[in-house]
Formats: sequence, structure tokens, C-alpha cells
Amino acid sequence: MEVLIFALGVAAGALLWWLTKGRRTAEALQKCEAELVDRQERHQSLFDHAVEGIVTMGEDRVIRSINPAGLKMFGYEKHELVGQNVRVLMPSPDREAHDGYVHEYLKTGHKKIIGIGREVLGMRKDGSTFPLELSVAESHLASGRSFTGILRDVTERKRAEESLRQVNDHLEELVKERTRALEEAQETLVRKERLATLGQLAGSVAHEVRNPLGIVRNAAYYLENTATDLDDDARESHAEIRRGLARADRIITELLDYARDPKTRHAEFSLAEAIRQGLDGLAVPREVTVHVPCPEPDERCHGDVEQVGQILNNLLVNAIQAMPDGGMVSIAWEPTDDAVTVVVTDTGVGMTAEQLEKVFEPLFTTKTRGIGLGLALSQRYAELNGGRLTAESVPGKGATFRFTIPRAPTTDSLPSTDD
Repeated sequence: MEVLIFALGVAAGALLWWLTKGRRTAEALQKCEAELVDRQERHQSLFDHAVEGIVTMGEDRVIRSINPAGLKMFGYEKHELVGQNVRVLMPSPDREAHDGYVHEYLKTGHKKIIGIGREVLGMRKDGSTFPLELSVAESHLASGRSFTGILRDVTERKRAEESLRQVNDHLEELVKERTRALEEAQETLVRKERLATLGQLAGSVAHEVRNPLGIVRNAAYYLENTATDLDDDARESHAEIRRGLARADRIITELLDYARDPKTRHAEFSLAEAIRQGLDGLAVPREVTVHVPCPEPDERCHGDVEQVGQILNNLLVNAIQAMPDGGMVSIAWEPTDDAVTVVVTDTGVGMTAEQLEKVFEPLFTTKTRGIGLGLALSQRYAELNGGRLTAESVPGKGATFRFTIPRAPTTDSLPSTDD
């Protein structure tokens, strides 16, 4: 009897222990289940309310899930994407190459985006594309590998960057324009100061230099005419003296003419006469040819014939000096109803665009000789005579100067004197 009572006690204790343990296990299971539900709800909440788009897929590249931000980003409904290949969200050529990228990664483990991130193009349902930042995370599950893509639309950032770039470009252009304006103003100021100095010195130079030049000229003339047995070298020396004196006198004349206000005496004249004046006294090297078409022009023009002749002479001298290795200078004319344009063309070294912009500026020269007043003075003469002087050139292909002078009025165009 005592044994039976002991056995029943043991059984009762065992039953009580088992019932207590079972109740604790059930409570633990309920707690774990509640924690799992809570964790799942929190993850789902993060998934649903994330600002970035989130897309998950398996090794088969099929979309398993996409959050509301992703759906809004691409313009799809959920049922239109889940179960589709993820390449539906990509434009060409990424769409065609994507399966190969994934296959290559699964085969070699070489990462291009996974764990790195990059900027790519996405394609909306309507076919439009937009820039987005894509980062991909990889997870290893019991069912296989899973890939989660985090997507961020960077369209607005790109627009802001482009706007900032345009603003920076505009500011840089403004700075360049301002710098150019300041440089031009500085150059203008320097030229004015130099011209003012020239004006002050021009009278003194004319007096102090021309007098000794006259003495040298007279002495050279005397020696040349009294010598009876000059050889070729002596004659060439006398010729070089004459050329040097003429060049010095020319520089002095340019200084005086530019420093003072030139006076003009307008009258009717023959264009042929002006061209002859331009050719008169022109020192033409042997390796240079000056071509003047025949017959001479019969046009009658109106202006100061001496100044027009000086313009043509300056253009011819400039053309010859631009051909140190020889070449050809051509003179032509193009008549119109109310004007005649004389065209002087050379086959010299030409000018760059920068040089061409400054060719008529005083004291600018590309030559080793001269002070850069000939063309500036020629343009002033052209304006005083109601004409215009322009230039065009290509480096290495010579230059062309066009001087337009008004025609002389005909008797039909003169005002009537009858009352």
C-alpha cells in the first residue's frame, strides 16, 4: 500500500511538472510569435513608408516585391510589376544586358553594383527615363539568394546641378567679359598716353630730326653727283641712303599727320591719278611684283587726291613688307553707282584674327620696321574723305585691303541754280 501511494505521488509530481513546463513553453511560443509579428509589422512599415524605392528579386531576376515609393517612381500598379523581370524598369541598352550582368555575377562573383552603388537610368511605365542612384544588397536565404535594390530619383538634384553649372558658366563668362573690358580700357588708356606723348614730341621731332636729315640728303646728293667713277657697290650705297632718308621722312610725316588734325581739300580727281600717286616713289624689291591691270580706270572720284594717294601708298608699302620672301601685290578696282572700291591684295604672311582686330589701331604693328601709324592714319584719311577702309586676311595666305571712295557727283545730281 505504501508503495502504491509513493508511486501515485511520483506520477502526480511528474504530471504537475509536465503541465507547468508545457504552460511555460506555450507562453514562450506565444511571446516569440508576438515578437515575430511585431518585427514583421515594423519591417513592413519601413518597407511601405520608405522615401526611397525598394525592389526585391531572386536569382531568376523576377520582382518579388516593390514598395509604394518604387511604384510611384515608375508609375506602375503593384500587380503590374510583381512577377515581372526587373529589366522592365530599365531602358535600352541596360534592359538587354541586365540578365547577362546577373548571370556573370552568379558565375564569377564579380560585383558591378552589388554593395557598391552607381548612377543609372530608370524607365517609367510611359517610356520616359530619369536618373536614379541604385544600390543593391544581397541576402542568402534558405530558398536561395535574394537581392534588394534601393532606388533614389535624382532628377531634381541633376536639375539643380545643371542650373548651378549654367550659373557658374554665366559667371565665368561675365568675369571674362569684364576682364576683356578692363584690358581694352587699359590698352586704350596706354594708347592715349602714348599718342599724347607723340603729339607733344611731334613738333620737336620734325624740327630736330628733319634738319639733320636735310643735311645728310644734300651731302649724299652732292657726293653722288660729283663722283665720276662710281662702281655698283657705291651706287647701291647711295640708293640705300636715299631709301633710308625716305623712310625716316615718312615716319616723321606720319607722326605729324597723326598728332595734328589733318586738313582736307576735297575736289574732283581721277582715280588713275590717285593710283599713280600711290605708286610714285614706291620701293619695290626684285622678288616682289606689283600688278596693275590695264587700261587705267576712268572713274572720277571726290575727295583729297593727295590723301587718297597716301592711303594707296600706305597699303602698297604694307603689302610689300608683308612679303619678306617675295610675292605679288595686285591692285584692282570695283565701281558701283555711287563709289569706287580699290582692292589691294598681297600673297604675304597674312594676319591672325587677333592681329586683324587691331590692324587699324595706332602704334600697332606686326613688322620689325615702322611705328604702326600708317594704317591707322590711312583709316583716318578714309573717314575724312567720306570713304571706308577694311581688311581681311587668312594666316599664311596673304591679306586684302578694300578702300572705298565716293564718286564725283554727275551734272544730273548737282543742285539746280535756276530760280
